[in-house]
Amino acid sequence: MFDYISYWKKRDWTGDYPKWADKIKPHLKGKSVLDLGCGQGRFVPIFKGMDYLGIDISKDMIKRAKKKYKNKIFSVVDINDIHSNIFLVNTIFTCTLLQHIIPEKIERLSERMKVWGDRIIMIESVKSEKELAPYCFIHDYDKLFNIVHKEKLDKDLVLMIHE
Repeated sequence: MFDYISYWKKRDWTGDYPKWADKIKPHLKGKSVLDLGCGQGRFVPIFKGMDYLGIDISKDMIKRAKKKYKNKIFSVVDINDIHSNIFLVNTIFTCTLLQHIIPEKIERLSERMKVWGDRIIMIESVKSEKELAPYCFIHDYDKLFNIVHKEKLDKDLVLMIHE
């Protein structure tokens, strides 16, 4: 079985703010956002002026995020272990997080997300299962969510909105 905690502990993704990131701004709703799988806070600038909570499984990434964005709230959380509706926000944001959720847990997580947020903004890979790393999974997002908008961001990523 794949060890997510070890993987994310070793991962050091310090990528630049993507060129397509500004395409997310028009889809934001309300004053609060939950950034699932926030890493080191790469997308925090998009949420300027919003109440922000970033969660991630990696203690190291959260430590970096807290150091860089002192006025935002970050917490170490394994979303697979959340068993209640502890979040209530206007917008939930994920970027390539859901592909790391095992098929046995994705439906339960998608149902929780629909309760936690009024709008869900998801960015996920359009690669085939053969092209993805062994710890990634293809999910039927159209079945799991009420997708009201889809937009290709680059050759590998698609933006999806649930309402």
